[in-house]
Amino acid sequence: MPWLACKSRRIHYELAGPEDGPACVLVNGLTQYLKLWIPFRDALVARGFQVASYDMLGQGHSDKPRLFIEQHEQVEVLRNLIASLGTRPIFVGGISFGGAIALRYAIEHPGTIAGLVPMSSFAELSPQLMRIGMALRTALILGGTTYLQDLLFPMNFSDAWLEAKGDVIGLATHRGWLINDVYALQNLMDSFLDFEPLTSQLGLIRVLTMIMAGEYDFLTPRQMQDTLRVQIPDSASSSSHAPTMLSR
Repeated sequence: MPWLACKSRRIHYELAGPEDGPACVLVNGLTQYLKLWIPFRDALVARGFQVASYDMLGQGHSDKPRLFIEQHEQVEVLRNLIASLGTRPIFVGGISFGGAIALRYAIEHPGTIAGLVPMSSFAELSPQLMRIGMALRTALILGGTTYLQDLLFPMNFSDAWLEAKGDVIGLATHRGWLINDVYALQNLMDSFLDFEPLTSQLGLIRVLTMIMAGEYDFLTPRQMQDTLRVQIPDSASSSSHAPTMLSR
């Protein structure tokens, strides 16, 4: 199992694909773990990319700080992972909270990546998203990871997808319960609710940016993606009826 050292902490990551190709780093959403990227990883590897996926601090097999996890610590982990990939074109894709961490990285470390793909992401917490986040944190505390995921699935997917993929939902929920620690996820939720707005700094992002939005994304609706598109100079947006990931 590969490990990345970041100060005194260990980060679990995986690499797939050719070492001499361009690289792509995939950043998890708040309740995810790196295996959920497998379909994306395989598609990118087939196109010649080396793909790095990892568990953020507080997720999966990575270290889980006992207390609050600062967002700048997540950015530092991403910086170390990108630096380990050497001097070649490196692209970063992140979903939801992971997309926000990727945006913050692009603002704070200009010139280190070739492109950015925020998926169902945001630059600040609207009053509605803040209230939903508080409710989801309460759901996590009272009902655990399974209850939290049961709430997230209908917020992110269409009726047709939910009806067709019932077996996948059960498997993903079970694995998430086994891999992610409920107390560590509470720390991550606290980090989410303490989010520092990025909108005023988005103009500092000077790399090609493709903003991806899901038509059935209840948590980060289209207007949040439009804010990114308007504020990031060299950006375009794309929407899809298909879900972007199995879970947030």
